[in-house]
Amino acid sequence: LQISFWEWVKQHPEIPVILCEGEKKAACLLSLGFVAIALPGIWNGRVGKQDFDERLHPDLVPMAQAGRKFIILFDHETKAKTRWSVFQATVRTAKAIESAGCECEVALLPGPEKGVDDFVVARGEDANALLTAIIDDAKSLADYQRSYRAKKWGLSKYKPDVTINVLYLSEALCIPELEEKCLRVPELYELEKEQLFTPSIKGYPPKKESTDSGGVDSDKSKKSPSFNFPKSGLVVLWSDMGTGKTELMRWWRDQNPDARFLNNGHRVNLLKNLAERLRTAMYSDLGYTGLAQAQALSITIDSLHKLNTQSLTYGCIFIDEACQYLTHLLHSNTCKQYRAAILEVLEYIVYNAPLVVIADAHMDDLTVNFFLAMRPLGEVPYIIKNEWRNGSRTIYWYEGDNSSAIVAQISAALMLGEKIMVASDSKRFIKKLDKSFTINYEESNSEESHTQKKWRIWSVHSDNSGSDENVAFIKDITNAVKNFDALFTSPSLGTGVDISEYHFDLVFGVFHGVSQTATECAQQLYRYRPKVPFHIWVAPRPPFGYKDTNATKIKERLLQTNEMTAFLLRIDRETGKRGAEKDWALEAYCQIMANRHYSLNNLRDDLRSLLTEMGNTFIYVGSDSDPQSLESLKAAAQALDSAHNSAVAKANNITLSEYRARQSKDYLDP
Repeated sequence: LQISFWEWVKQHPEIPVILCEGEKKAACLLSLGFVAIALPGIWNGRVGKQDFDERLHPDLVPMAQAGRKFIILFDHETKAKTRWSVFQATVRTAKAIESAGCECEVALLPGPEKGVDDFVVARGEDANALLTAIIDDAKSLADYQRSYRAKKWGLSKYKPDVTINVLYLSEALCIPELEEKCLRVPELYELEKEQLFTPSIKGYPPKKESTDSGGVDSDKSKKSPSFNFPKSGLVVLWSDMGTGKTELMRWWRDQNPDARFLNNGHRVNLLKNLAERLRTAMYSDLGYTGLAQAQALSITIDSLHKLNTQSLTYGCIFIDEACQYLTHLLHSNTCKQYRAAILEVLEYIVYNAPLVVIADAHMDDLTVNFFLAMRPLGEVPYIIKNEWRNGSRTIYWYEGDNSSAIVAQISAALMLGEKIMVASDSKRFIKKLDKSFTINYEESNSEESHTQKKWRIWSVHSDNSGSDENVAFIKDITNAVKNFDALFTSPSLGTGVDISEYHFDLVFGVFHGVSQTATECAQQLYRYRPKVPFHIWVAPRPPFGYKDTNATKIKERLLQTNEMTAFLLRIDRETGKRGAEKDWALEAYCQIMANRHYSLNNLRDDLRSLLTEMGNTFIYVGSDSDPQSLESLKAAAQALDSAHNSAVAKANNITLSEYRARQSKDYLDP
């Protein structure tokens, strides 16, 4: 006896059923081998009134056998009001499904396509595999509600102890000796305060900006509350880029010259810059004995395991760019070999230090939770929130499928005599861009016209950032850039470096969604402090496919496959459920991975939302491409590959001892 398809599905409750909007979407899913049912609208999977007699729609009840899983896959929406309606409909439909004795999960299309049918057409041959990954990544109802309600950036779980609105954090410090002097001779107060917070570094901090350029006026600054800097505990500095977080710690160092101080970071360039500004020794300049004896030390997270904890306590630990630091600690390949030992050392020194200061422009609950878990039980973080925003830029937004239009604009800007900075998340792109200008110059000057000018271009990327020339360049970058028409930078110059004086007329951002989240892209753009227009292109979708965004499933998969290098496995005696000895660290690992994947999957939308929240104005340029620029980049890529392959073929063999010696170095020349 033959049975219909739907009778067969009813006989197999282990097959999940996808609910989508409209018959075209359901037909698309069915044609790809998924079991799908079309709802005539997002509200039509349930009937009745909320909190009264709301229940599963009668037409769906025959499919609602015990153990059946439904997956809700509605359209991708961008408008806030529509998204809120979809969220409410999803939650109420899911609760009706669960009330009927079934499981329910929520799958999310990454965009920019609206419906699953548009998504499949746009992805072509890859559609089935990508769609399977998205459906496998479906969130539980609880995780879906949590992810929707969580703020994208900033703290939501923790409330600030003090909220200020100042250009430089030091302006809001409450200093008893100066307050007393202020009462007697008010005009001396500002003078002495300025002297106290003016570091010896030339050109920093930059001159205060007026209200019309996005700063706050002096009256507003004076009205802002002041704060006493805590003497102990976990202190959280949640303050925008360029607001003097490092200078505040420089002040603390001046006030506590005898306290042992540790400046811990995730990038060598960042550490070298901060080491000079905070007057600390750099770990790479010291031997093993020097590490233990240094009164004030700057060290990367990768090398933290080298510290001798038996004789080591610090009066203060400072971690700048704390969110990126945490990501690097838990996810980077450079920490992989010693991650377990690094975590142990970090937990020890953070627990025993009287004062721990973490700082970030985009501080989040996850980072605060992580450091709080390492502090003495019951401690409450002291949070300083600075509401001053370093926004008010005009952003030209490119929406093409490739970067050729913005590359053409980079060329045009240079030809018009403008000085430019280009930031990218791709080392490969920076090298191609640099090479394309070299090729164009050589080809132009091989002809009789000699029309092409040779631009003075300086590139910084991971292959050359450790060279003597680049170390010297970065050390005095504000003055060094004045010798160049263009600066091209990869994430090697993403944090800890400020170009505070005006030189560049335009900043370009070209982001491919390969390695950096929205906040990291913004950090890179804002290395240049003066307010000039930004030109930005972001890839419409990640080049290497969509990644898991469900932290719960990431954790389950890790525990089942035991793919961990820093967490000792623990199995509950009663339930047999797997866990980890450092479960707080594993939880952070999974949440960070899920959050990073979400931002990379949706980088174009995520970065635009972040830059909007930061107070910038957008001008949409369109989606045209430039064939000439596209060919120029292709020629540059071929030239780079040829040179690399030739160099590899001609390279001498090295011994195993040479290989090991080179592995331990911070920098290797090409």
